Amino acid sequence: MSDPTQTPDQPTILGEILPEELEQLTMLKQQADQVLHQMSVHHVQGMRMDDQFRRLEQMTNQTIMAAGKRLGIPDGTAWSVTADGKAIQVGAPPMPARPTLVPVPGDEDSADQG
Repeated sequence: MSDPTQTPDQPTILGEILPEELEQLTMLKQQADQVLHQMSVHHVQGMRMDDQFRRLEQMTNQTIMAAGKRLGIPDGTAWSVTADGKAIQVGAPPMPARPTLVPVPGDEDSADQG
């Protein structure tokens, strides 16, 4: 048997929360909302810091490449900069390119052989 005063659009009421329970739930929801907001702010800040770090890495690499070119350091040479500004080689020097008789695709000189 259904309640004749209840319409299909209204939910079935099961009981009532105590005022102190409602107050506690309201306070917890507000705290959860604040934490979620702070997490969002930190996430956005983290993304901005990631972008800033990528830009710094790009600028560092550009500066190192320009310095290496100016100093005549061959491509492929592993080198580092000391705290006092010296460019030093690290690891073994790169192997010099060996002449080959096999044509390299896209090499203009290989088109003349033939």
